[in-house]
Amino acid sequence: MSLFVVLLVRNNCIRVISARDMTVKELEVYRDRLKKNPKFKTEDDERDFWSTHDASDYLDFSQAEETVFPNLTPEVPRRDRNPKDDQNEHWGD
Repeated sequence: MSLFVVLLVRNNCIRVISARDMTVKELEVYRDRLKKNPKFKTEDDERDFWSTHDASDYLDFSQAEETVFPNLTPEVPRRDRNPKDDQNEHWGD
């Protein structure tokens, strides 16, 4: 079973909008169109690349495994932002 998930990223929040099983046709199309994973010299190069490309074009998420992040909290600001900018942001906004 493969899952199709639609996410919304806003401010420093990620919200699941929709989640459903992929259809057989979606699975076939998805597996046939994967591109070769790029290599990066620096983290900045990787960040720039992924800001303009869709990971689903490169990664087969049907092979993903469940992961738990027990220490993940919404208060952790993104590295590329000034923490002072996040002071007035809330998950419910």
